[in-house]
Amino acid sequence: MEYNVTCTSCKKSGLYDKSECENIGTFALPIFAVRCHHCDKFIKTDSDDSNRSFPKNKDLLLERDIETGGIKIGTRNKKIEKNKKGNAVERADKGDIREYWAQQFFKEYFKDYGFKKVNGPFDQGPDFTTIGGIGIEIERTWKNYIDHGHPTNKNFSKVKYLIVLSSAKPPASKLHLLPEKILYLDRDKFVPWFRESCRRYSENKKAEIEQQQLTLRLELIKGEFYRRWLFVCPNKDGDMAICPSCQGCAYEPEFDFYEWAVEFTFYYDHSIWDEEFSFGQIKPETLDDFFNKKFGF
Repeated sequence: MEYNVTCTSCKKSGLYDKSECENIGTFALPIFAVRCHHCDKFIKTDSDDSNRSFPKNKDLLLERDIETGGIKIGTRNKKIEKNKKGNAVERADKGDIREYWAQQFFKEYFKDYGFKKVNGPFDQGPDFTTIGGIGIEIERTWKNYIDHGHPTNKNFSKVKYLIVLSSAKPPASKLHLLPEKILYLDRDKFVPWFRESCRRYSENKKAEIEQQQLTLRLELIKGEFYRRWLFVCPNKDGDMAICPSCQGCAYEPEFDFYEWAVEFTFYYDHSIWDEEFSFGQIKPETLDDFFNKKFGF
C-alpha cells in the first residue's frame, strides 16, 4: 500500500511505501523517515499534519523491530534474595558447589593432605597426578565418582586417591567401586576460602563485564555515525570510479569513527561507563549535530 506524503522541504507530494522507511534516529530511539523523491531530503513520518495517513513512528517501530536488533533494555532487580540452596557451609556439606572450586582449593592446599607434589587439574582423565603417575580425582560426593563412570574407565585405572567435598561416607557395599583411599576436604578451611575466592571472582568478572559494556557502547555509537555517513555518502553503492568525497570517506583507513564516538561522549557528557547508562539518554539530534559539525554540513 502506498501513501501520499508531502515533503516539508520542497513542499512536493509523492507516493511512498512503508518499505522505503529508514531509521535516521538511533537503535534506542528510532525515528523513521522516507527520502523525498524530488529533493532527496528526509521526511519524518511524524513531522507534518498533512501526512496523517502515513503510519506513525510508533506504528512502524512495532512492525520494524529488526531496527532495534531485538535489543530490550530491562530494569535491574536490586532485591537481594537468600540463596535457596543454602549457605556455603550447608552447600559444602551436601556437595552442592561446583567441582571447579574443590579442584582449585586442593591445588592450593594439596600439602595439607600429605602430597609433596601434584600436577593438574587436567581437562581429561584424573583431575591430578602425583609422584609415580598416581591419579587423584576430585568429586563433590563419593557417589559422583561412580555416576561419572570412572570405575570402568581405563583412564582412571591408576587413581589411588579420591578427594571429596561432601562429608557423606559411602556404604561398605560401594567401596569396591571407589579408589583405595578416600580423603575429605577440610570444610572449616574450605568454606572461608570459597567465600573469599567467590568475592574476588565476582569483582574480576564485574570489571571484565564493565569493560565489555564500555567497548560495546562505543561500538554502537560508532555505528550510529557510520549509518549517518551512509545516508550522505555519494559512493555508498561503489559505482563511481573516483569518489569526490574521499577525503572524508569512512572507508579510508585513517578515518576513525571510533575516535568520534569517544569524543562525542565527552562533548555531550554521556557517562557510558556508568552501569545505569541507557542509550535512551542519547538524543538523535545531538548525534546529527555532532556529525554535521565534523563534516562541515
